[in-house]
Amino acid sequence: MNAVIKNYVNSNSEISDLFDFILNFEKSLIYKFETEEKKKQGHINPTLEKIQLQVSEYIFNMHNEQFLLCSRYIVDTADLIHSNFHDEIPKFKVKSIDSKDENTFRLVSLKNNKYQCECPTFVQWGIICRHIFYVSFMRQEKDLSSLSIHSHWLAK
Repeated sequence: MNAVIKNYVNSNSEISDLFDFILNFEKSLIYKFETEEKKKQGHINPTLEKIQLQVSEYIFNMHNEQFLLCSRYIVDTADLIHSNFHDEIPKFKVKSIDSKDENTFRLVSLKNNKYQCECPTFVQWGIICRHIFYVSFMRQEKDLSSLSIHSHWLAK
C-alpha cells in the first residue's frame, strides 16, 4: 500500500493531494468490488450492457476487459481543476494506481461531446479504452452518446 501511495504523492505534495488520492483509490476499490460482485451475479454495468447489444461477443469481451481494468485508474483532480477553467475542451489526466512513475498518465479529452484518448487502443483495436471508461464512470455517464464504438464492430 505504501508503494501505491508513494507513486501518487511525493515530498512536494500537499496534504490535499494525499486526500484526493485516498478518495480516488477508495472509489476505485469500491467500484472494482461492485463490478466483481455484479459479474458473479450475472449483472453488468448498464453502459456495457448497451455495448453488448451492439457488437459481437468477441468485441464485447474486449470492451469488458478494458472496462474491468479501469478500476485500476484515477484522475488527477488537481490537474483537472486547473485545466478545465482555462480550456474550453475538458481534459482529464488518467493515472494508473500501479504506476511507478508519477508523470505517467493518459490524457482524455471531451471534444464535440465525444471522448478521445491519446492511447492507441481505439486506433489499433477500435474499442473503448480503460481511460475513457474510467472518466465516463467518474462523470456518471448513463448512455453511449459520448463513447465511440468503431463502426466496423457495430451490428448491421
